Amino acid sequence: MEKNYVIIWVSPATQRAGVGKGQFDREEAESLAAELNANHPLFTHIPIDTTVENIQEALAKAKTEVSTPRRDNIIAFPEFGAVDAATREVVSL
Repeated sequence: MEKNYVIIWVSPATQRAGVGKGQFDREEAESLAAELNANHPLFTHIPIDTTVENIQEALAKAKTEVSTPRRDNIIAFPEFGAVDAATREVVSL
């Protein structure tokens, strides 16, 4: 297998990004990226096939995707307040 893959990394907190120095085949790159993501959760590691993707474009895309907040896991305050109110007991003074 040819070693056409590199690992790029992005820090969502600082928006810093970079490229690893090693070159890997697909299986190695995917395995290493998964391991790095598990061991270093403050960074996002992504394997990139350099024969298909431009590294600088992949870095820019990754920075955009990592910095865009997900909307499917956000609870709106009115929804939270309604749930909180529904679970409280009414106490008369």
